[in-house]
Amino acid sequence: MSNKYKAVGTLGNVTRVRTQNTWIIALPDGDETKFVNKRLAIMAAKAALSQGIDAKLYEETLIRFNKYGDVNDETFRIDITERIKLMMSIESRLGI
Repeated sequence: MSNKYKAVGTLGNVTRVRTQNTWIIALPDGDETKFVNKRLAIMAAKAALSQGIDAKLYEETLIRFNKYGDVNDETFRIDITERIKLMMSIESRLGI
């Protein structure tokens, strides 16, 4: 996570925000593995999917708001498994 907040908003309503992305591989049995490096997470997801394991890859974003000294965190996940499957099918057709 960076040490600096970015100012977001109009002049009268400025909120200081910083974000942190992590990538999570969720296995069918409920185990989750968290990665800070996107490249390593994609490699692990490709390895699991190529072995027939029904793994899901999520991009989790933590947004931290700092407004008038009050710090609030919000977290959300985006499922990017289909993007990885598409990349794998394109790579197999190209012979990469």
